[in-house]
Amino acid sequence: MLKQSETYQGEFAIDGRVTEINTASQTLQLVTDSATFVAPYDGATFPIVKDHLRQGGDGPSLRVEGIGELNRDDQLTHVDQITALEATWQRALDRLDESATLPAGWLDGEGEVVAPTAIDDARDLFLRLAESNCPQLRVFPTPEGGVQVEWTNGLCDIVVTFSENGPCALAVNTATGTNEELLELKDNPRNTGEVEHFIRENLEAALGGG
Repeated sequence: MLKQSETYQGEFAIDGRVTEINTASQTLQLVTDSATFVAPYDGATFPIVKDHLRQGGDGPSLRVEGIGELNRDDQLTHVDQITALEATWQRALDRLDESATLPAGWLDGEGEVVAPTAIDDARDLFLRLAESNCPQLRVFPTPEGGVQVEWTNGLCDIVVTFSENGPCALAVNTATGTNEELLELKDNPRNTGEVEHFIRENLEAALGGG
């Protein structure tokens, strides 16, 4: 009786950092939050790989898509081919630019134009965090004319809502579902530096480093 294969070949999309390049074998070392992979690169992907190389894994994050081996839990175990590379934070900035161009009524006839101050504050925060180890983020315009940004590392969710009056941040510990902390910036409502500290502190605490 044939034993069912433990792995299968399929498409993947992960976020990671380039920590090493081997030009002889044309491979790179890609470090994610949970694993390290050796993956091939080609002439088309080499420029962005070189620009994002940092020893120690503290460089900017890349969104990597490709073909590889996955286990029964759909977790990547081996990278066979990289088909696309993109700077994680560039995708977030592009999404922010898209939100800034939405007209009034963009949501089925409703939805206000996103406030320029919300766009500026979100962009400032993104640039502050661009070199950090914060995981992939998601960006959404809100019907009230703001921008909502979400981070998750599997243990902690953080939501920051940017409005015309400044940002407001909420952290939720998803492991227990009970620990919530709200940051409201009353003294200096556009203090994105304080929001940056709040995000780092909560993510590190969720990972046991805070």
